[in-house]
Amino acid sequence: DNSLTDDQKILVEKVCEKFAGYSGSDLSAMTHSEDPWKNAYDGANGSAICVQKITKDSLKDYYSTHNFLR
Repeated sequence: DNSLTDDQKILVEKVCEKFAGYSGSDLSAMTHSEDPWKNAYDGANGSAICVQKITKDSLKDYYSTHNFLR
Protein backbone atom coordinates (compact mmCIF):
# COMPACT_ATOMS: atom_id res chain seq x y z
CA ASP A 1 0.00 0.00 0.00
CA ASN A 2 1.52 3.31 -1.10
CA SER A 3 -0.87 5.64 0.69
CA LEU A 4 0.49 8.19 3.13
CA THR A 5 -0.21 8.20 6.83
CA ASP A 6 -2.02 11.19 8.32
CA ASP A 7 1.30 12.47 9.75
CA GLN A 8 2.96 12.17 6.35
CA LYS A 9 0.08 14.04 4.69
CA ILE A 10 0.40 16.85 7.25
CA LEU A 11 4.14 17.07 6.59
CA VAL A 12 3.61 17.26 2.82
CA GLU A 13 1.03 20.02 3.32
CA LYS A 14 3.43 21.99 5.55
CA VAL A 15 6.25 21.66 3.03
CA CYS A 16 3.97 22.83 0.21
CA GLU A 17 2.76 25.81 2.27
CA LYS A 18 6.30 26.78 3.25
CA PHE A 19 7.86 26.59 -0.21
CA ALA A 20 4.94 27.38 -2.56
CA GLY A 21 6.16 30.92 -3.21
CA TYR A 22 9.60 29.92 -4.46
CA SER A 23 10.54 29.37 -8.09
CA GLY A 24 12.19 26.19 -9.32
CA SER A 25 15.48 28.08 -9.57
CA ASP A 26 15.13 29.30 -5.98
CA LEU A 27 14.39 25.80 -4.71
CA SER A 28 17.33 24.38 -6.65
CA ALA A 29 19.70 26.99 -5.21
CA MET A 30 18.39 26.33 -1.70
CA THR A 31 18.84 22.57 -1.88
CA HIS A 32 22.24 22.82 -3.57
CA SER A 33 23.51 24.90 -0.65
CA GLU A 34 22.68 22.15 1.85
CA ASP A 35 25.14 19.52 3.07
CA PRO A 36 23.82 16.39 1.32
CA TRP A 37 24.16 18.02 -2.09
CA LYS A 38 27.41 19.87 -1.27
CA ASN A 39 29.03 16.70 0.07
CA ALA A 40 28.11 14.75 -3.06
CA TYR A 41 29.19 17.57 -5.37
CA ASP A 42 32.54 18.01 -3.58
CA GLY A 43 33.35 14.49 -4.73
CA ALA A 44 33.14 15.73 -8.33
CA ASN A 45 36.41 17.65 -7.87
CA GLY A 46 35.04 20.86 -9.34
CA SER A 47 33.48 19.19 -12.35
CA ALA A 48 30.23 20.66 -13.62
CA ILE A 49 28.85 17.12 -13.71
CA CYS A 50 28.38 15.20 -10.50
CA VAL A 51 27.65 11.48 -10.66
CA GLN A 52 27.94 10.90 -6.91
CA LYS A 53 24.59 9.83 -5.48
CA ILE A 54 23.04 11.62 -2.54
CA THR A 55 22.18 8.79 -0.19
CA LYS A 56 18.92 8.42 1.68
CA ASP A 57 20.97 8.20 4.89
CA SER A 58 22.65 11.56 4.22
CA LEU A 59 19.24 13.14 3.58
CA LYS A 60 17.77 11.57 6.70
CA ASP A 61 20.73 12.66 8.84
CA TYR A 62 20.61 16.22 7.53
CA TYR A 63 16.86 16.83 7.63
CA SER A 64 16.34 15.11 10.98
CA THR A 65 18.65 17.71 12.56
CA HIS A 66 17.48 20.79 10.59
CA ASN A 67 13.93 22.04 11.09
CA PHE A 68 13.34 23.75 7.76
CA LEU A 69 9.63 24.32 8.43
CA ARG A 70 10.14 27.03 11.03
